[in-house]
Amino acid sequence: MNEIAIPPSFEQKMKDRIKDSIGELITDDELTALVISGINEAFFKPTKIQTQGWNSTTKEGPCLMTSILTDLLNEQVKVAAEQWIVDNQDMLTDMLEGVVKDGVGKAALGALDGYFKNQLLDFQINMQNQLQQQ
Repeated sequence: MNEIAIPPSFEQKMKDRIKDSIGELITDDELTALVISGINEAFFKPTKIQTQGWNSTTKEGPCLMTSILTDLLNEQVKVAAEQWIVDNQDMLTDMLEGVVKDGVGKAALGALDGYFKNQLLDFQINMQNQLQQQ
């Protein structure tokens, strides 16, 4: 019966390639540690970002793996959000109509309230001035 061939891992591929290149100068354990260290350095070490401006400094940025995952997830979230909007247009339309109606009504009442408050304040000041003049 045929056995299922499991492809070697990325780490194993790197070890085999390095082992072929340098021969027997390094043990398997040392080579494994070297490959793991290289992978950690390349993908998981925070990056350095040079700030702009007259007092330019260096700050720590996200590691390469975080940047890659962020880019991939941002695209997935964007696609999912766009699809949700397409699938829920009726609900969004109702929500927007409600916000517009409530917002316009509140804005109109707020403007009227402010206008009347100003008128009443002017009336109060005029009355106080007239009382003080008598």
